[in-house]
Amino acid sequence: MIRPFFYKPEGMSRRDFVREVTRWGTAIGLSPAVLQTLCAVRTVDAEDAVEITDVQDTPHEKAPVQLGANCIEVPKKYYDTVEKNAIRCYICARNCHLPEGKTCFCYTRTNRAGKLYSYAFNNPCTFIPDDPVEKGPFFHFMPETKTFSVAIAGCMLRCAYCQNWEIAQIRPTEAKNYKLDKKEVMARIKNMPVKSFTYTYTDPIAFFEWMMEMATHAKENKLKNLMVTSGYIREAPLKEACQVIDAFCITIKGFTEPFYEKVIGGRLQPVLRAIEVVKEQKKWLEIPYLIVPTYNDGMAEIKEMCKWVVKNCGTETPVHFARFKPSYKMKNLPEGAIKVLENARKVGLDCGLKFVYIANVPGHAGNNTLCPNCKKVVINRVGFKVIDELDGRGEVIKPRALDILMQRNGACKFCGKKVPGVWV
Repeated sequence: MIRPFFYKPEGMSRRDFVREVTRWGTAIGLSPAVLQTLCAVRTVDAEDAVEITDVQDTPHEKAPVQLGANCIEVPKKYYDTVEKNAIRCYICARNCHLPEGKTCFCYTRTNRAGKLYSYAFNNPCTFIPDDPVEKGPFFHFMPETKTFSVAIAGCMLRCAYCQNWEIAQIRPTEAKNYKLDKKEVMARIKNMPVKSFTYTYTDPIAFFEWMMEMATHAKENKLKNLMVTSGYIREAPLKEACQVIDAFCITIKGFTEPFYEKVIGGRLQPVLRAIEVVKEQKKWLEIPYLIVPTYNDGMAEIKEMCKWVVKNCGTETPVHFARFKPSYKMKNLPEGAIKVLENARKVGLDCGLKFVYIANVPGHAGNNTLCPNCKKVVINRVGFKVIDELDGRGEVIKPRALDILMQRNGACKFCGKKVPGVWV
């Protein structure tokens, strides 16, 4: 693979990398402006990447509380009064301390007169009624089915590369929202082939109260519930969510505390504990890991993460290594190298993981699901789309391996070995 001279090899420190680029830039007479562009792969200082404050001023501070379609009082079990009219929120791992009139770090909950109110209720800023379930990514949970994806603005973290920052890094009151309650949602999907609801795109922990109401209603209507999250949540509300959520996609964003502190605006340990809780509750789990060039792409770090997953989640937990796309405050970084993704996948397989995928590279063989026994392809994919199997003459093979998998509750078409997942 031919790389530009300013490519940072694995094992080289950022300081040495920048020094090397500077040496080459001087040698060929680069102007300072051009050199700065080439050296854009650099450390994101905490003050630039994430805005860490416990609480925020809120536009609701002087307005009267109007309980209604988009504002509800948060159940008392999720917060405590710690001093006169000050409260502490116990939903996410940040545990925000809120004086009167202040809003949680997630943008969605406000202290008014010693009570906690959520402004993330019945007001999604995004909903897609026929998303492929694979987008989660959920590759082993009812593949090729449609899911109703929904999000409300807000998030507990401040990822410097946030892919959905336009809706994740604002308050619900600042977003362009739809009015959508549980009954209206059910009316919309009445004649649609929807098998599940997915709470995604921002972080459902920020709209936890609405997610719980929606998920309970979906369950009553015999639909599955999927939660795509950072896992930045306390144990008690997570266990409560496990009563109605059928599958979790919890992202490990990096495997060091400094990375979480500087680039994500949070801590790693609560995420790992959330993953452990989900496994203890015997829920289906898949783990994405977005590889950010020069930040969390070291193979030693990735190996430690994979070993942790094997030890704490088992070898059958799918891991998805996703390709980085420059975004938000990290637009100057290069797009992720496919070779790095392939190396990470090999590391995961060498650690004993049976299902390691490459994401955001449509058409790559790493999109496919292989039988852990005979190693034959049981689900053919291009990105999020399941495709037909072709014989040597280009004819479609029927029945497909996926069809057999679904009919036989995970049995491989070729050898009969059970492929872990939720298939029906």
